[in-house]
Amino acid sequence: MNELLEDFQPLPQTEVHVWSGSLAVTISELRNLEALLSKEEHARKRRFKVQPDRDRFIARRGMLRRLLARYTGVAPPDLQYIIAPNGKPRLSPVNERTGLEFNLSHSNDIVLFAFSRDRAIGVDVETLRPELEIEVVASQFFTANEARTIMSLPSDQRLHAFTVCWTRKEAYLKARGDGIGFGMDRFEVSLMPDASAMLLETPFDPAEISRWTYLPIAVPTGCLGACAVRDEEGEALILRQFTLP
Repeated sequence: MNELLEDFQPLPQTEVHVWSGSLAVTISELRNLEALLSKEEHARKRRFKVQPDRDRFIARRGMLRRLLARYTGVAPPDLQYIIAPNGKPRLSPVNERTGLEFNLSHSNDIVLFAFSRDRAIGVDVETLRPELEIEVVASQFFTANEARTIMSLPSDQRLHAFTVCWTRKEAYLKARGDGIGFGMDRFEVSLMPDASAMLLETPFDPAEISRWTYLPIAVPTGCLGACAVRDEEGEALILRQFTLP
């Protein structure tokens, strides 16, 4: 994927790019991706005791470096980024002259990378899990109204609505730079099939509703995804989606 670096051009401020791919790569490609990792990432990979988890970590971090190179013009091995205390990755001051913001999410072998410029962004992808105890998890993490809405649906629609709710909440929290510890039940999102994706209630700061927008992203069959972007000016953002080779 050296062509990504060769095709470098700054990301337009009104565009959001989302890349999707698979972490199930060949051994040869995995070694190529591993060579791009930093010393810290090499240390982190060794903490994974299960080989598939280690390989997925190598693949997604290597892919991220290649994509960051495309948007910054910095060679993948030379890129420096930091992990904030909340776990959100950011480019270090050395590389952030482009104003690039990014986020990633993975579920099993599916991975998403989202990029924007000068605006916070969060992305989440989740595999539909039929074995999930929906009522228990919804009552634990969601608002009472969201949990009631999900359980009022026909049984064959609840898993989809639950996962829609989860991904929209996760994407928003990740864009803000907060984890689940912030409290998924502190705000409400739309989740019905015929409703546009949006924040509905943010009691901790009512103005939050007007600061964020959700962009409709395509994900592989068997998954659902969400992308939240800070857009206080209400600009007409252009979403461009790509598939990693």
